Amino acid sequence: MEKEAMIAYFDSIASQWDTLAPHDDSKIRCLVTLGITPGARVLDIGCGTGVLTPFLLETKPAYLLGIDLSSGMIQRAKEKYGNLPVEFLAGDVMELSQPNSFDCAILYDAFPQFENRGSLIRQINYLLAPKGRLMICSGFNRHVVNAPYKGGSAVSIPLPAAKTLASTLDKYFEVDTIIDSPSLYAVSGMKRQAV
Repeated sequence: MEKEAMIAYFDSIASQWDTLAPHDDSKIRCLVTLGITPGARVLDIGCGTGVLTPFLLETKPAYLLGIDLSSGMIQRAKEKYGNLPVEFLAGDVMELSQPNSFDCAILYDAFPQFENRGSLIRQINYLLAPKGRLMICSGFNRHVVNAPYKGGSAVSIPLPAAKTLASTLDKYFEVDTIIDSPSLYAVSGMKRQAV
């Protein structure tokens, strides 16, 4: 799907998103605690309406930026959490030019919306500080996430098996978490030291 069409799609459902895509708070809390430490500078990629925001704030980050292509989603996130210490940006993570600025980048239920995953991984590597952590995760198992896409979704690409994704990340990240269970999906690792 073209970028403009994807933005229009998510803008059109932003006001209903929290009802259309309910999440399990206990699973989100579990995933967030897997790799975010207090004082971290956190980048929430594809933040949508701010599903992770309250849980990320529980980790007491030094800075939290939620970014999403959809201005409708960002508007909704600001309505919900605008009074909290978080910045929301309607924009493309691929256009951020802040090298080494984040200690953790997290994609929660957002990875399927990225077509050029190699470029995304390189961009995240660029944005993360040394030993920064990348987390790609979902509060659903891979088969549930991929089920709507078997017929060919216009807005998503299926999640690969967690081990496959881990091997894809290996060039840039030392993967230390691989979960592909009936209830969770997570692949996470620390940025490799420059050679």
